[in-house]
Amino acid sequence: KKLKQLMEKQVIKQHKTVWQSDLRNQHQGATSWLAMVDIDHFKKVNDNYGHVCGDEVLLLLAQKMRQFFRSSDLLFRFGGEEFVMVFEPTDYDSIHKKLAEFMDLVRGTHFPFVKKLTISVGMSRISPYDFPITVLENADKALYYAKENGRDKLCFYEELIAS
Repeated sequence: KKLKQLMEKQVIKQHKTVWQSDLRNQHQGATSWLAMVDIDHFKKVNDNYGHVCGDEVLLLLAQKMRQFFRSSDLLFRFGGEEFVMVFEPTDYDSIHKKLAEFMDLVRGTHFPFVKKLTISVGMSRISPYDFPITVLENADKALYYAKENGRDKLCFYEELIAS
């Protein structure tokens, strides 16, 4: 329910930005986005080093997200080692670049005990006509595809459907 309210707020804000601005051209192609982020092989972290270490990894990753992304972007823990992020309106190239940079940051971060940590990301565009559950499911399908095809990947649902 909370996600639905937040997504609706983002979509309303998006339309105000696009239609009430004198600089409409700047915002063409801008849309809100939802990302599902999953830590690759997180079960191994818990199994090998214990849940206290796993919790440290989750906390450090959440701190990195909070520092890296805009304060207006919304961040939630979703399940065990998954996070959901809702991004303010931006274009595809900008969000792709930002997520790729974040994935690089994670690869280069020293986590407690864990030599190398990667994440997989599934992205979905938020359309004013979608139900929040549909957007979540689409991002989840893209995440599943990333994990099934080698992990440490960023996949966009709309691209997967197009191909």
